[in-house]
Amino acid sequence: MKRSRIWQLALGTLGIALVTAALVLTHGNARGLERVPFEAPPRSSLESWADVFARAPRVALVSLDTGTVGVPRQLMLGAHPAAASYVPDPTLLRVFAHLIRHPRFGDVLVDSGLDASFASDPYGNVARPARWIIDAFLHARYTQEPGHDVMAQLAAQGAHPSAVFFTHLHLDHTAGIPALSAASPNLRLVTGPHEADDFSGWFGFGHVRGDQRWTELDFAGARDMAPLGPAIDVFGDGSFWAISTPGHSIGHVSFVVNAEDGPVLLTGDATHYNWAFEHDVGPSGTDEAQAQESLDHLRAFASAYPDVRVHTGHEASIGSSAPGPSVRAPGALPSGPSGTSTPVGAQR
Repeated sequence: MKRSRIWQLALGTLGIALVTAALVLTHGNARGLERVPFEAPPRSSLESWADVFARAPRVALVSLDTGTVGVPRQLMLGAHPAAASYVPDPTLLRVFAHLIRHPRFGDVLVDSGLDASFASDPYGNVARPARWIIDAFLHARYTQEPGHDVMAQLAAQGAHPSAVFFTHLHLDHTAGIPALSAASPNLRLVTGPHEADDFSGWFGFGHVRGDQRWTELDFAGARDMAPLGPAIDVFGDGSFWAISTPGHSIGHVSFVVNAEDGPVLLTGDATHYNWAFEHDVGPSGTDEAQAQESLDHLRAFASAYPDVRVHTGHEASIGSSAPGPSVRAPGALPSGPSGTSTPVGAQR
C-alpha cells in the first residue's frame, strides 16, 4: 500500500512538472514564430565612427523610463575576478525603451519597455507559470508609477513606432510587445541572429502571438566598424547602427545612435549597469566568455570616442547627472517627425 502511494505521488509530481513545462515552453514563447531576414539598405560611404559622427544626420533619441525591477545585482555579473569586489547595491534597476525619431523613417524603438499592467502587478503581463519560476529563482519584483508605461509615454507625443529593435528577448525587454502590437498590427519585431533560439526563447512569457514573426538581423558580410566589429547601418544614412554583442544571449545586439545632442551607445544587457562597465565585468548569460569579449569591444569603443555617452542596460548614462540621455517624464517628450514616413526596411 505504501509503495503504491509512493508511485502515485511520483507520477502525480511528474505529471505536474510536465504540464508546467508544456505551459512554459508553449504559451506565447518566442521560439515558435516565423523568422524572416532584415533587408539592410545599401552601404553608405561612411567607413569609420569618426566619419559617422562628423557626417551622418542626427536623430532625436528619447529614453523612456517605464518602471523598475528589483533583483540582486550580483546575479547579473559573470565569473570575472573583479566581480568579487562588487559591493551589493540595493538600488532598483530601471527598465527602458528607447525612442528614435527619424525625419524620413519615422519612429522606432529599441526594446519595448513595460506596459501598464506593471503598475498594479509586480509581474505585470508575464504569463503563468513563467512568473512563478521567475519569482522562485530570481526573486524579481517590478514597480511602475501610473502613467509611466510605454504606451502612455508614446501617446503623450503621438509617437507611432513602426518597429521594435530588441537588444534581446528577456521579459523585461519584451513586456511592451502586446500593447504595442495591439496599437500597430503591422509592427515589425527585429532581433539579432538566432536570438529566439536562446534559452529565454523557450519560455512562455505570453508576450507574442502565434501569427507574429521575427525579422532577424544578419551580421554576416556587415561592415567592420572597428573597434566594435560587424555593424549594420539600419537606415542606410549612418544615424542608427546595430552592433553584434552576443554572450548574454545568443543574438544580443547593442546600438549606436547619432543623436541630436551627441552620439549614444545603447549597450542593452551586454552590460547591465555602470559599475560592471567601469570595472570590465561582463554579464552572466548564455556564453560568459563571449559576453566578456563583447563588453571589451564596447569599452574599447568608449575609450576611442570619449564624447559618446554610454547608456547601460538598466541605469543612467555613465558620466551624466541626468537619468539618462534625453530621459523625459511622461508628457515631456519632444515632438516627432511630421508628414509621411518610410517604413523601416523599405528604404529601397
